[in-house]
Amino acid sequence: VTTFNVDLQDVAESALKRQLEVGEADWGTVVLMEVATGEIHAMSNLTRTAPGVYREDFNYAIGRRMEPGSTFKLASLIALLEDAGMSIDDKIDCRSDERRIAKVGGYDVRDDHREQVITLRRVFEVSSNIGFARAVYDHYDKDRARYVNFIKGMGLGDTLGIVIGGEKAPLIKDPAVKDTRDPRRWDGMTLGRMAYGYA
Repeated sequence: VTTFNVDLQDVAESALKRQLEVGEADWGTVVLMEVATGEIHAMSNLTRTAPGVYREDFNYAIGRRMEPGSTFKLASLIALLEDAGMSIDDKIDCRSDERRIAKVGGYDVRDDHREQVITLRRVFEVSSNIGFARAVYDHYDKDRARYVNFIKGMGLGDTLGIVIGGEKAPLIKDPAVKDTRDPRRWDGMTLGRMAYGYA
């Protein structure tokens, strides 16, 4: 029994192909899920095999692990509110230089826009990398494992257990891991970058 919808599958695959062609991308994936139930109604994965030629040869949606990017800022927001005790109205210094770069924990963090001192609510609204990096760094630098444990406690380190084979387990960095060969290795930039979804 499948929850896939043939009509939605056709629309998803056609739309994905058009966007891959426009961007001349190597590959892409799209998943259409019913949020209320978790049922997958469409899934398409296309790989460029020649200029302008795309075919389905690997399920990137299931079999490839990637950084979540800005979608992870919601997890950081929840950690800041529920674990670190911040209020949505607490102020965060998001000032940056003319290149839109600020130092957080001694490392450069870039934003696509420039802000000043703004509320946590506004940090989330504008999806500020600097704001999230600074807030998470300020609250968790002395206890990085606490942040990671809170994230894992939300289930973000678990597989979904979906019925499609080949699901990759999420990879969450671990402050105790220093071995450069281990993909969970933690370094000086990890906490700030993890705050906005890029570690």
